Amino acid sequence: MSIQKVKVGRNDPCICESGLKYKKCCLPKETSSAMALSAQQKIQQRLRQSAEKHYGDQVIFHDQETEIKMSEIILELANDFLSGAESRDEVKNIIAATCMAWNIATAFPEDGHATQIEKIASDMNADDMEQSLCEFIALMIDRKLDWYPHVERFIIDYDIHGKPNNIHLNVISSLQPEEIGL
Repeated sequence: MSIQKVKVGRNDPCICESGLKYKKCCLPKETSSAMALSAQQKIQQRLRQSAEKHYGDQVIFHDQETEIKMSEIILELANDFLSGAESRDEVKNIIAATCMAWNIATAFPEDGHATQIEKIASDMNADDMEQSLCEFIALMIDRKLDWYPHVERFIIDYDIHGKPNNIHLNVISSLQPEEIGL
């Protein structure tokens, strides 16, 4: 028994047996998936270049699927707020504040978190909007400590693309201490 590879032409019946021509059925789906993958690869390449520029040969790229995907963690932490975001700018601000909170929780001991939040408030002259940002950061710090106390990665860079109701997040983070033999 041999398996032959058959090329489907644009005007041939679709392989899904819908009765439509391939060009009107599955071809656009396959093309958009390939284009989305290409765009994602370009974003990941940009993030890699940025990390290499700033950290040189200290950067280790970990492409394997791991149990810890920082992009999924950040999206989960901010999910309640992202679901109500109406614009791309709102999404960007929520992700930026969540990443800032993550890094504060990771880099400073718990008794130093309030000090870091106070510094943020003083840098912004803490009017009502900045006060709510500080409260948001404090909430995200608490969530990080409650939900992911064992994850000690530091977020180095990130990139967001997509629409507010369908975002994709790429994150570059440091490795866990045990991943580098510490």
